[in-house]
Amino acid sequence: MIKVQIIKEDDKVMLSVKGHAGYADKGEDIVCAGVSAIIFGLMNALDEKIAKIKVDENDITIKILKEDLKTSHYMELAILQLRTMEESYGQFIKIQERRTS
Repeated sequence: MIKVQIIKEDDKVMLSVKGHAGYADKGEDIVCAGVSAIIFGLMNALDEKIAKIKVDENDITIKILKEDLKTSHYMELAILQLRTMEESYGQFIKIQERRTS
């Protein structure tokens, strides 16, 4: 199961993606491939001065330090894409969102 956590605090957003979908064998898992494509595309689009990115095995955390309009659009798009994955493959990916302020 892939667990996505979205934490919003004022103008800062943190996105955490952990786990493995378990949809299919390693190398054939379309859910993992889809989520990876979304997250790696987001990471490539973000400026390192605006985002802190931590990548470990099956664990990626993206923390927006200072959100601007472009970054906000990138994050909204990635979250929309992840929600679409959850709609289609809900038993393999779960999204939890919370606001801390």
